[in-house]
This record gives sequence, structure tokens and C-alpha cells, in this order.
Amino acid sequence: MVGIKAGDETLRAGVVVAATAPTPSWPRQPGSVPAIPHDVALGVKAVVTLPCAAIEERFGLIGNEGAACSFDGEVTVGLMGGGFVYTNLDSLSVGLVVRLDDLIERGIKASQLLTDVLDYPLVQPLL
Repeated sequence: MVGIKAGDETLRAGVVVAATAPTPSWPRQPGSVPAIPHDVALGVKAVVTLPCAAIEERFGLIGNEGAACSFDGEVTVGLMGGGFVYTNLDSLSVGLVVRLDDLIERGIKASQLLTDVLDYPLVQPLL
């Protein structure tokens, strides 16, 4: 396995981690293509490098403080899930997690959804 295929979009990864319960609800036999269950989500994230001083100013932070924000609704275009912005020392992590079956059913590409989050009017000033 070198990634995941969601609709006509393929997301490649150097490492794929199957984070399932001891008895996974999504059994996979070689060559099989199971239906996507409702309890599987896809997370996408961008890391935006910024000077530490800019992060402190934009989030009202002092020293080693950090901030985390979560959101849902319009920015996730009605998909089940939510978005996030959190600070690192010299960067921001911006992304969202949505149900994979919703993404496929609506024909939305994860990469476009991430771009839309980065361009969202409430997120853009933080970047």
C-alpha cells in the first residue's frame, strides 16, 4: 500500500498507518475493494511557516504559549467533520478531518477542500 484512493483522487504516502481497533470494522483481503464505512475519516493538513513574532502577534501569545482553534459548518461545505488551526513555534498547522464516504459521495477532492480552508476569510488573516 502506498496511499489511499478516494474516488478518482489518489493520495500517495511514504508510510501508511492502519490505525484500527484489534478487530477492525474494515477487513481487507488481498485484491478486495471494501465499501467505505461511515467511521473512516480523512485528514489533510498544511504547515505554513511564519516568524515566531508574527504567530505571537496574530494569536496574542507570549513566550512558549500556543493556541488551537477548531471549526465546522460552512468551511467544511456540509461534510461531517471539522477543521483546525494550531500554532507551532515557527509555523501554523491548518487542516480538516472529514468522513471519507461523504467526500467520495459528494465528489469533492481533499486537496481542493484544503485549498478552500486556506483561502477561507476567517483563516486567511492568520496565515
